[in-house]
Amino acid sequence: MDDLQRYIENRKDLDPDFVKLFEKRLTDEELRAMQKRGESKSDWTQAASMTEAEIRAAIASDPDEASMVLDWSKASEELQRPKSVLNMVDEKKM
Repeated sequence: MDDLQRYIENRKDLDPDFVKLFEKRLTDEELRAMQKRGESKSDWTQAASMTEAEIRAAIASDPDEASMVLDWSKASEELQRPKSVLNMVDEKKM
């Protein structure tokens, strides 16, 4: 179980239908079909029309985000180092 699943299971205030979305990975087609059937409560048109300031205000007013302070200016992207080749000889077998 990953951190996201653990977080969702511990949140008792989440809509059970929302939680079900994390029990199974959905394709783009499945999500669009859910929207057409009225099974999605998300207003993606409204979300897409929000300005950066509105998004920041919405995040700031979310109680789950209140304690989260991230300084992205100090973040860095680090690439994984290539693995080293190690050759060993077992002298007992020689």
